[in-house]
Amino acid sequence: MNLPELRRARKEWLTNPRLLIGTIGASAVLAVFAGNLGKYNAGSQLTGSVIYCQFVVLFFYGIPCLVADFVEEHQKKTWDLLALTPLSASEIVLGKLVAATSYAVFLAAVMAPWALYAQSLPGAGGVLNLTLNWAWMGVAFVGTAFLSLAAAAATARLQEGRIGIGGLALGGLGFLGALFGQTVVGTSRNPQVLGPALLLCSGLWWTAWAAVAALRQVGRLLSERPASWVFPGFLAALWTYALLFAPLFAVTKLSIGLYVCATVPAVAALMGALLDRDTPSDAGRVPSWAWSLLTVAGLCAATGLMVPDARRIALMAPLFLTRDLLLLARIRRSRVKNAETVAIGLIGLLYLAPAAYFAAARDGVGLHWVVPMVDPAMGWASNCLPALAHALGAALLFRSGGKKSLKPS
Repeated sequence: MNLPELRRARKEWLTNPRLLIGTIGASAVLAVFAGNLGKYNAGSQLTGSVIYCQFVVLFFYGIPCLVADFVEEHQKKTWDLLALTPLSASEIVLGKLVAATSYAVFLAAVMAPWALYAQSLPGAGGVLNLTLNWAWMGVAFVGTAFLSLAAAAATARLQEGRIGIGGLALGGLGFLGALFGQTVVGTSRNPQVLGPALLLCSGLWWTAWAAVAALRQVGRLLSERPASWVFPGFLAALWTYALLFAPLFAVTKLSIGLYVCATVPAVAALMGALLDRDTPSDAGRVPSWAWSLLTVAGLCAATGLMVPDARRIALMAPLFLTRDLLLLARIRRSRVKNAETVAIGLIGLLYLAPAAYFAAARDGVGLHWVVPMVDPAMGWASNCLPALAHALGAALLFRSGGKKSLKPS
């Protein structure tokens, strides 16, 4: 694999003066922590200090460096030159991730011996607990880095080269999730290995799909046609993941977990359609969002077959998704400026405004008319027909704009 970014990393980020200053600075900070430890839990205090210092360095320095490096490629107009090289999307993504975050990783590595030393002090959690903490930190950091790069690439493509804050925004969400996971792993003396192990498996699942997203979005910038199975595969994996945890949320006759199984893939499909806009070369082909819609419909059908009580929501979720996707396609056909922003505003308004009215003025009665919601007091047809009406109305609107959209602008 050709990774020219690594040579640039050694030249720009990993220079000898920076390495020396980083070693001295990181050691000095942790020396201050080590000099102010309690008497009975010194090991736990120092371990926690090292872990969270590493966490801050990786997420608040490494991730912004990665996004900033990608932004500078576009601001300095060097991305087009990079796209002309024989480098593939995977080589660009991996090269940028390793190179741009290399100094942050170096600083985190400099701090590691202090955590090992802490295990010899009273109150330390032990090497196993430290290993679990580091494993989660590494998985969460790599996953967040991939996710940030994917968001930055998607923002660059949708805004026609003008980089926004999409990468840092999703990087911030990744940080919050990683911080929660780090808290779950904890620094206790006798960790329960099963919980962190399940968390690590979830983190690896998230990281793998974040890597796929980064490759997909950077590949689109390089005019590489994405494989049609990737996003439907992600939706199926997301549904399977939600299904595994559905029994944990069975607090009512209609399990909240199974409700999530039907709705979360639909939300993900809508977000994917907003990010994956078809190019002019895709004219005459089945739109990319159609495969996502078919996948969500199949997953909802499987949910309804497994649990009869979930059949209503399993029918309403894809119908409301059909409405939203057709509205998005209609807005794009109208060639309005910032079509995705307009679509987000309109779809959000269609959900939030009527739902707020029904919740406030009618005590929630009639909410099924505007959101996919089961009302056990109603019959099957009365509950589900409003969702069908939304989908048919959007289909008529979409069809009415078909001929007009073919005229040159």
